[in-house]
Amino acid sequence: MPIAANTPSPIPPAPPAGTPAAKLIPESAKSLRTRVYNFIRDRGTEGATCEEIELALRLSHQTCSARCAELRNHPVHGGRIMIQVAEGKKIKRATLSGRSAYVYVVVPQLATLQLT
Repeated sequence: MPIAANTPSPIPPAPPAGTPAAKLIPESAKSLRTRVYNFIRDRGTEGATCEEIELALRLSHQTCSARCAELRNHPVHGGRIMIQVAEGKKIKRATLSGRSAYVYVVVPQLATLQLT
């Protein structure tokens, strides 16, 4: 059966050309970074693996790992989190699949700073 000419399309219109990708996602990278940072900070010295953050905040792996990378390395946000180290070794914890994953903790001197 043909679709009537005045029937609205179930597909949303495409954004204008040149729209930055960050404006197309429902939650901005900045607010996601803040959520990831706050979660890690609130875990204290226990820290969190990327998988633990993903599950707790209901984020995809790509989104979560990107925000962690920004918090580690980004020129503006970099250095706020680090991989936990004990006795000169990076700390790892088992994931649900049994593989090892680095544990992130907030840099103690930055724990009370607000993320901008």
